[in-house]
This record gives sequence, C-alpha cells and structure tokens, in this order.
Amino acid sequence: STPLRLYHGADDTYIPVSMSETMFANFKTKGVPDTKIQLVIIPGADHTTAITTVALDTILWFLGLK
Repeated sequence: STPLRLYHGADDTYIPVSMSETMFANFKTKGVPDTKIQLVIIPGADHTTAITTVALDTILWFLGLK
C-alpha cells in the first residue's frame, strides 16, 4: 500500500534505463495500481547528474504524501 517512485537518468551508462522500465513493468504485472507506482525518467541525465533532480523531487514528493 506504500507508494513507490522509481527514478532513472535517461543517459545512464552504468545502469541502463531498461532496468527501471523492466522493474516498473514487473510491478504493474503483479497488479500494483497506477496510483501507487510511478517511473520518472530524467531526460539528459546520467548516473551522477540525475542526483540533484532526484533528491529535490523526492523531498517534494515526500512532503506531498498524506
């Protein structure tokens, strides 16, 4: 019942974005509703440059959870 948000830099060369896409698809296959899971792909970001965007977005997301 806990919401989950997956983040991935679109240009990540260490861990391909397909890994997050597969994980997201597996959660959906198991019946996790759209209201409980989200995949956020950060355009132009790689494994390290996505960190600031992910950190700030995560804080804002947590603050918005009820």
